[in-house]
Formats: sequence, structure tokens, C-alpha cells
Amino acid sequence: MLLLFSVLSSLFILIGVSLCINTASDTNITIKEKERSKLEFAAASGLNRAKSKIEKYYSDVLTKLKPDIVFEGTDQDDTDVAPAQKLFSDETFTSGTNVDYYSFDVENEDSDTIHIDYSIYLEDGSDWTDYSSYTSKKFRVEAIAYADNDAWVGMEEDVYVIRKSLCSYQIFFKDELEILPGPNFTLTGDIHTNSDMYLNAGNTLTIQADKVTSSGDIYRGRLDKDAVGGTVKISSGDKDGSLVTFDAGDDSTAEDWVDIASSNWQGTVKDSSLGQAEIEVPNLESFEPDGYYASEADLKIVVNVDSSGNTTYNITANGVSVSNASLGNALSETEFYDNREFKSNEKKSKITQVDIHALKDSGYYPDNGLIYMTRNDAVPGSDGDSSRVPNGFKIYNGDHDPADSSKYEPTILPAPTSFVSNLPVYVQGDFNLHTSTNPDTDSWQPCGIIADSVTVLSNKWQDSKNDSTSDGLRSAASTEFNFAMISGNVGTEPGKYSGGFENFPRMLESWSSKTLTMKGSFIQLYRSKYATGLWQYGKYYKAPTRNWSYEERFRNLNELPPKFIDMFPSSSNGVVRQNTKNISKNNSLIYEE
Repeated sequence: MLLLFSVLSSLFILIGVSLCINTASDTNITIKEKERSKLEFAAASGLNRAKSKIEKYYSDVLTKLKPDIVFEGTDQDDTDVAPAQKLFSDETFTSGTNVDYYSFDVENEDSDTIHIDYSIYLEDGSDWTDYSSYTSKKFRVEAIAYADNDAWVGMEEDVYVIRKSLCSYQIFFKDELEILPGPNFTLTGDIHTNSDMYLNAGNTLTIQADKVTSSGDIYRGRLDKDAVGGTVKISSGDKDGSLVTFDAGDDSTAEDWVDIASSNWQGTVKDSSLGQAEIEVPNLESFEPDGYYASEADLKIVVNVDSSGNTTYNITANGVSVSNASLGNALSETEFYDNREFKSNEKKSKITQVDIHALKDSGYYPDNGLIYMTRNDAVPGSDGDSSRVPNGFKIYNGDHDPADSSKYEPTILPAPTSFVSNLPVYVQGDFNLHTSTNPDTDSWQPCGIIADSVTVLSNKWQDSKNDSTSDGLRSAASTEFNFAMISGNVGTEPGKYSGGFENFPRMLESWSSKTLTMKGSFIQLYRSKYATGLWQYGKYYKAPTRNWSYEERFRNLNELPPKFIDMFPSSSNGVVRQNTKNISKNNSLIYEE
């Protein structure tokens, strides 16, 4: 019996010792797992900081086409950014070869210090990669976290900056979008509005696009009144898909709208109920006289008119103050009736003409392609305000002889060009034509116009004509214009149609039986402040045959107009992280250096 008790006692002791050993081992494992978890969390925070740095910088540079990444730290670095301006104030910074390093410390709940080093790496020759509707650049980001006891965790991932220009759309509207043409009309590019969309027609509206999207609702009908007309057809699935008729009632108001849209268009047509969110747009106060474009322009034109009506020009060309004579007298004054803004013979608009041929021959064409134009005698106001003065600018070639069309020479731009004004802008005559399908020999240049309003004037336009009873409605000639435009518009009010997208590029002539050809991108981001006259059909113009298409070369962000708006989304959709994984010391760029 005593022997049995002794054996059992020994057995219990052995079991107890074994349990103690296992408990200690489990405790050690738990401690190691906890320590590793803390280090992984710390390394992930380094990756988060790198991503935040890239994201913030690219969201801050909306007006730059190809910005360089700004690296930040508490020490003064090669970007000359002071510590107080930096995104993270607790870091140190070191520059390497194609890579920049950052370091910071954190303390955990046990008062242990964890050191985090992270890097942002751009390979030699890495550039923006073009895809069908966006451009991206890839960065390699690495972070390591280590403790004073030499415990170490390393992580890396790929970070892609995705840039999508507003010029990737044929039509982009911030406010409600109405497309209600009278004659047949075909659109060939993507369409988006951050508000509601209204589709209607006098005859047939055909939309061949990969995307027709609204962040609000999509209606088959009108905004100004309850009416449905014509035929609307939209391609299904993508721009090459079969055309499906958009029937009255089968819109966002239908109870089964989601099923109708999904079945008929298979993703081409989306509104907010189908998950379409607003697309972020830049703040364009920068096109005011004290804004970004005025300060960046290598040709800045300021027209000053004194109380006696005398006009002087303040011109800065490529950093030098010059006279109009030095520009080959490229600037001249004219006036004409804009019968949308004022009734016939009521008031003329005063306009400064910019002769592109004289300007390019002068040797003072802007080095960076940006031309900014403003004048001191324009006064904003709503339609009907007696104090409103919508004076502005006209871009033309200077070689048009209305009496002899054979002497007409189209405006040929010598280089990529952007025209920017806070005032109304008019474009007269064939402008920036395509002369070849081969980009190497094509005379077309990336061109953009940002203005309060944009009005196109045909090859037959004459400043002296008006729409009074004696002259009759001015008659147009078929004309072609090729540019991207960012412009204001006038909103529709109850019973007062704004003219819709089909009159977004404004007209002042009878275009009946004539063709208005336009290839570009049409962007509305604000309401007009100066050119606020209400649209009226037949009073000052009649509709053309519209041959309007999307400029496919704008899909390449390197072919956008100079200093033009390039949208860098500041949301997480604009900076995408992929392929996050743990790495060893042997594979660590930071550890190697």
C-alpha cells in the first residue's frame, strides 16, 4: 500500500512538473505571438503613413499634369518643406537612391519602444502607365518594425496612384445634365453628371458609350416641364453594344428600375440607386484674375478700359513685359451684338480679339502654352440686370475674308495651348483641325478653353451683322472646332429651359442645313457669372447638324491641354494598395542599406 502511494505521488509530481513546463511554454508562445502582433501592427502603421503621404500630395496638386512626389520628415529635406508644414511631425528623413526613408518611434502599453522605418521607392524610368480610362504610377512601399531586443517584422506592398482626368468623358457636368436635341444627335463618349440626368429628343438621340452615369437620378423626359418626346437609344454593356431604346417611364421613377437598367444596359447605365457615387471635382476659383492660371500663364493679357473708353493692354509674355506691337498687334478691339445676352440693338459686347497667326509669328507664343485673359470693364450679373456687362475675348486667326472664302485660312495652333479667362470667350472660324490620322503628322494640338462661357462663331461670321429686322438672322457656314472646354452654363428654371447640353457650346447664327463639327470634351463645373442670358430657340440662332464626338487622344493624359484640369481623387479610390506581404531581412531594402 505504501509502495502504491509512493508511486502515485511520484506520478502526480511528474504530471504537475509537466503541466508547469507546458504552461511556461504556452506562456512563452503567447508572449512571442503578442510581441509579433505588436510589431506587425507597428509595421502596418508605417505602410499607412506612406500611403497617406502619397495620397495627400496627389490630391493637393490638381492643376499639375505630372507632379513629383513630395517626401516629408522633421528634418529639412530636398523639397524645402518646413517641418511645420509636414504631414507627420515626429519623423526623421533620409534620402537614398530612388528611395526616401522615414523613421519614427511608438510606445506600447507596456512602455516598450518600437522603432518603425519605412520607405517610398520609385524605380528608375518608372512613369505613368496608360490604360483605357485612367493612368497609374506604381510605388513600392516598405516598413519594418523592431524592438530593443532585436525582434523584427518587415512588410511591403505596392501602392498605385490612379489619375483619371475629367477629359476622359465626352460630357461631364457637376450640375444637372439635360440632353434634349431637336435634330438627330449621336454621342460617342462617356457621360456623367454629379446631379440628375434628363434624356429627351425631338427626333432620335443615340448614345454609344461605355458609361452613362448619374450620381442622382436618370429621367426619360424634361426638367422644365412634364413631357416626353422622340426616341432615345443607349448602347448596352459598352459603346460597341447593341442599342436599346430608353422607353418613357422606364427610368429612375420606376419601382423595378434597378432590374430594368441591369437587364437592358448591363452596367452601361447607372444612377445612385445602382451605386453611382459623386465624382470629386476640383475647385476652379483658380481661374479668377488672382488665381492659379493667371499666375502660371506665360502669356497674360489684361485689358484696361478707362472711364473715357480708352483701352490699354498690360501684357506679360514669357516673364517679360511687352507691347501689343511686339506681339505683331495680335490684340485688337471689336464689338458686336450677342443677341443671346441682349436683345437686338439693345447693347453691344466689347471684345478683345486675339489673332493666333500674328501671335505665333511674333516670337512671343507662351513657352508653357498657357494664355490667360481678363479685362476690367466686365460686370457680372443675372439676366435682365441693367448693370451687367458681359464683355470678353474672341480667339480667331486674322486671315478670314468673308467676301472670299478661298482666302480663308483655318487657325492652326503652333503648340499645345490652353486659353483661360474668367469672362466669356468666343472662337471664330475653323479651329485646330485634324489633318491626319497619324499623330506624328497631324496638325491638331491638345487645346483647352476654360471660360465663363464658350461661344462658337462660324466661318461666315461678321461682327457688323446683328439680328435686327433689317439684317435678319445671321447665316452660318459649316465649321469645325476641336478643343476641350470647361465652361459655365445657365440653369433651367420652371418653364425656362436652359438649352441643355446641345447648347452648352453657345451659338449666335442660323445653322440650318449647316454642320457644326466638334471633337473634344465638354465639362461644366459652375454657373456662368457674366454670360447669363437665357436660351431661346430661333431668336438668335437655329440648330445645326451636330457632328460632335469625343477626342480619343484625351484618353492619354500626356495629350491633355497645358496646365489643364487633371483629377487626382483624394479618396482611397485614388491611391490603391495591393500585394501586402511580410518580408525577411534578406529581402528588405531598408535593412540592406
